[in-house]
Amino acid sequence: MKVGDLVKLSMRKTRKGMPWEDGVGIITRVKNPINGFQFVEAVFDGVVYTFNQSDLDVISEMKAV
Repeated sequence: MKVGDLVKLSMRKTRKGMPWEDGVGIITRVKNPINGFQFVEAVFDGVVYTFNQSDLDVISEMKAV
C-alpha cells in the first residue's frame, strides 16, 4: 500500500455504522510502523482518517510514470 492508492474499508471493518463504509478513499500518507502495526492516512469524502493498513483493501494502485 502506498500514497495514491485507492482503497475501501475491508470486510473486517464494515457494518459498524462508519460514514465511509461504502466510499472510496485515497491513501495520503504511510506512517512508520509502530509495534508491528502499519498505519496509513486515507481521505474519505474530504476527511482524513488513520487506519491500520489491514483495515483497508486496495482497489486501484497508482502506477509510477
